[in-house]
Amino acid sequence: MCHFSAKSLEVNKQLFRMLCIQTVIPMVTMYTPMALIVILPIFGKDIPYLGNLTSSSLAVYPLIEPIIAITCVATFRRAIRDMCHCRKKRPMPTVSRSFLSKLSGPQQCIL
Repeated sequence: MCHFSAKSLEVNKQLFRMLCIQTVIPMVTMYTPMALIVILPIFGKDIPYLGNLTSSSLAVYPLIEPIIAITCVATFRRAIRDMCHCRKKRPMPTVSRSFLSKLSGPQQCIL
């Protein structure tokens, strides 16, 4: 552990947390409802809306997966906040008119 920087350790913790959650979510949303559909008829049990629940949870899983990554990794959270303009923008540096007049002069660029 002493060979890693504090930043690397923090990123590793975030990724480990994300992977643990991403391991549990498919079990809850995909495998458990499908297992119930297969196993319950063997024991003579019937849950009337289990098919609807299963298809709904299968459809929601692709939506949940990226949300987990966004909420667990700090860099992703900051990027989403910046995209949504939730943070205050830093003031843009101003450009003087004399600098702009030099650029807009009769010079031509040769490519």
